[in-house]
Amino acid sequence: MHVVFIAIKDTLIFLRDRTALLLTIVMPLVLILILGLSLGSVFEGSTFIPNHKTHNPK
Repeated sequence: MHVVFIAIKDTLIFLRDRTALLLTIVMPLVLILILGLSLGSVFEGSTFIPNHKTHNPK
C-alpha cells in the first residue's frame, strides 16, 4: 500500500512543478514538429534524385 501513496505523492509534486510539466508535454511536440517538417518529404517518397548521364571518353 505504501507504493500507492508514494505514486500519489510523486504525481502531485510533478503536477505542481511547471517546468517539468512543460518539458514533458511541450518538448516532444516541438521535436515531432521539427522532425516532421525536415523529414516529411522523405516519408512521402517525393524526394527527387536526378538521373545524371556520365561522359565516357574513348
